[in-house]
Amino acid sequence: MVFMRGRLLLAFAAFTGVAGTHAHARAQMTEQCLAASEDAQQLRRIGKLEAAVDRLAVCSAPECPALVRADCTQWTKEALDALPSVVPGAKDADGRDRANVTLSIDGRRVTDVLDGRPIPVDPGIHVFRYEAAGSVAVEQQMVIRAGEKNRVIVVTLAPQSAARATIETPPAEPSPPIAAYVAGGIGIAALAVGLVLDLDANGRASTLRASCAPNCAKDDVDSIEGRYVVAGVTAAAGGVALVTAVVLFLLHDRSTPRVRPAASGSLGSVLVHF
Repeated sequence: MVFMRGRLLLAFAAFTGVAGTHAHARAQMTEQCLAASEDAQQLRRIGKLEAAVDRLAVCSAPECPALVRADCTQWTKEALDALPSVVPGAKDADGRDRANVTLSIDGRRVTDVLDGRPIPVDPGIHVFRYEAAGSVAVEQQMVIRAGEKNRVIVVTLAPQSAARATIETPPAEPSPPIAAYVAGGIGIAALAVGLVLDLDANGRASTLRASCAPNCAKDDVDSIEGRYVVAGVTAAAGGVALVTAVVLFLLHDRSTPRVRPAASGSLGSVLVHF
């Protein structure tokens, strides 16, 4: 009897120990499920949908409490619906597809092969960088919108040899605009005509003063005054034309692009297709 009682006590102790271990493990799992659920909600609020989906996978596990699991399953569907995706691609200067291209997003290396598969990206502003052997790296900043699926983005990679040739070719001297020459010519001609008319009017006035002043005919006096007016208007127009020519020269000088040597690792040309 003593022997049987001892065996029963040992069996009871073993049972209670196992039950206690299972209860502790279940309590830990429940805590992990609740923590994952809270983390996922916070990540969704700040737009980190990729990370939110990872955390929702934890609280959607069969080991989690039914209520928590149901909420996390629903939130997973909502997060996946909102999670955008892009389909990046690259072409060479002849329009041929480039597959062996390294793509980094916000400095994080995403893939080394552009095979036409969609890549999930959190909504927001991101910097995409494309790098391929023998080509100039291309960077572009893009706004990715929530719910935007399979957005096709294709860039054109310029060969490094073409970039070097562009850098080493000296810029051509900019030529002044034709409009400036035309305005300047008109201004000089108008000033010359105004001067001739003024001199003619002075000569006629001197003749009248010597011959008939102060009893000269009104028509003769009016004719001389008219010549003075025409001379003044013509000279003023010439001055305006010359000022316009100077302004055109100055504006052309400021708007002429300056070619500067590109730094190492500079960006190539970008052609984006949406």
